[in-house]
Amino acid sequence: MDRSSSPAGTMDTGKEPVSPPEWLTAEFLQELIRREDQDPNVTVKLADVNVATNKGDNYLSVIYRVDLECTSRDKTRTSTLIVKCPPLDKLVEKFGEDVGAFKREIFMYRDVIPKMYSIWKKRTGHTLSKRLSPRGYPSSRMDTLILEDLRPLGYKMADRISQLDLDHTCLVLRSLAKLHAMSLAMLEEYPSSFKDLDEPFFTEENKDMISRTFIKPVKASMLLLRQWPGFEHLADRLEEMYANSVDDLIKTVRPDETPLSVLNHGDCWVNNMLFKYSSDTGIVEDIKFLDFQICRFSSPVLDLHYFLYSSVRYDVLKDRDALLAEYYNALLKNLQELGCGRLSYSLEDLKRDFRKKLWFGYISLSTIRVGVMVDPENVPNIADFVDGEAGPEIFLNWYSKSYKEFFKKMSVLSSSSDCDCDLYTPCDVSANRIHKDQDNNDHFNGGQEERLSVENVRKYPGNRTPIMVEEGILRREMNTPISVEIKDVQNAVSVGDNYLSIIRRITLGVSEEGGRTTEKSLIVKDLPKGEMLQKFLKEDGIFKREISMYQKVLPTLYRIAEGKLEKHSLTAKCYPLDNDELLVMEDLRPSGFKLADRR
Repeated sequence: MDRSSSPAGTMDTGKEPVSPPEWLTAEFLQELIRREDQDPNVTVKLADVNVATNKGDNYLSVIYRVDLECTSRDKTRTSTLIVKCPPLDKLVEKFGEDVGAFKREIFMYRDVIPKMYSIWKKRTGHTLSKRLSPRGYPSSRMDTLILEDLRPLGYKMADRISQLDLDHTCLVLRSLAKLHAMSLAMLEEYPSSFKDLDEPFFTEENKDMISRTFIKPVKASMLLLRQWPGFEHLADRLEEMYANSVDDLIKTVRPDETPLSVLNHGDCWVNNMLFKYSSDTGIVEDIKFLDFQICRFSSPVLDLHYFLYSSVRYDVLKDRDALLAEYYNALLKNLQELGCGRLSYSLEDLKRDFRKKLWFGYISLSTIRVGVMVDPENVPNIADFVDGEAGPEIFLNWYSKSYKEFFKKMSVLSSSSDCDCDLYTPCDVSANRIHKDQDNNDHFNGGQEERLSVENVRKYPGNRTPIMVEEGILRREMNTPISVEIKDVQNAVSVGDNYLSIIRRITLGVSEEGGRTTEKSLIVKDLPKGEMLQKFLKEDGIFKREISMYQKVLPTLYRIAEGKLEKHSLTAKCYPLDNDELLVMEDLRPSGFKLADRR
């Protein structure tokens, strides 16, 4: 879980800025430059050495930016290198040694990554135009990495606290797909490529370390949930999952537990990426992945869980299916370009695999995300993080206000009645142990299936009586005495098409004076019954905002545009209603309107 921010990264040692190691001399780097330039006459002078990143941007290494002056045949040029060294704190250093962090990364830079680029060129006929990583230089020191400095080329970190927007997120997903596809091509060329790439963290031998480092934060998130009225049942469900959580994690990462295994980056969070932006538009256009210290060979969804739940903004993350489709389409495209065999792994397989391994996503949310959103003045000391003596309460001290808000939103979203990706439902490996508690589920989402019957829909939360509401609406609309009967009630959208409300299509039998009977349908958008979700929506003012748009803002816009714009041409007609928790709108389906396929 090396949190490097640039091809370099600084750790929080809890001390003053560290001095470079004694061996980092002009002579050491001169040997490297002479090899690279194939020029034995180059002389090197150290111009400057600085720690390369900010506090909180890296945890498991110390990284320096080294400015050089290189002279040969009376010509002098400047150059910059990144030097990545083991951490100074002995406890943290041991943690890195236990997971083989540096050995793994050196293996990646010296063996795997060069082979991948070579296979790409061999199979496609051209060099990969945008490499996925910085260039690595051979070093005589086996515990040190020398990398190109990407800063002069315009690459920089994104703001971890602001998190990644849709453009950044899609670029990362497409780049992960390329990395994963190249690993599959490498397997076709060299079937034993990753046989020695053992799981770095989640093994039987590391159970104690897993409990200290990854499971204690889950315990802390239980404590946080219990601080919020209405969230206690989620804490209870976590507590049940907690009992076998270590074994579940160990099983989740095994390659034999997934229909597809690829080379995972393993530490794919925002500070392990550098982005480059267009000088004309400012739009992000390229990415470099950093820190290949905990690569693993397993399901691609592990990288997706780690990245999405650690680094992506809430408004982007909630459209999970679209993000998975973005990744999957890029994976297929790269496999086709590489001439790989047919992939017997569908988008639905990917979604099932993603749901099955949700526990891994929760681990990312409760550990890595905390570091992403931590306040700069409260950056955790990684030694405390891996200290066996520290209790779960220490993690509560690192929760920023923004993290708490994000965590609450994710808890509400994942447990909503329309979400098929509930973080508080255990993964398949333990599904036989735990089932959703129906009472708790009804407390949250109101037992939606039961409410969809004609009989139950006659009474809404807050004693609203829709038969009276709709009769009054239609009487005003038709300007004649009528009586109304509810004929049918159906969900108006499919699961996954809507999250924070219940939208129904209600078919009415309308009887006019004189005996004429017709059918008319209306769309009713309602708060869910669940106390916790209603409270969240009311506090956020979501319904009030939408009602204000339909009943005040839009009518004003239509009046201003009268004669130039057809009334209601941009929106469905909304019927006036003296209720701030209910919207009644025309049903556009009979007019031929329908949702596009979001997938």
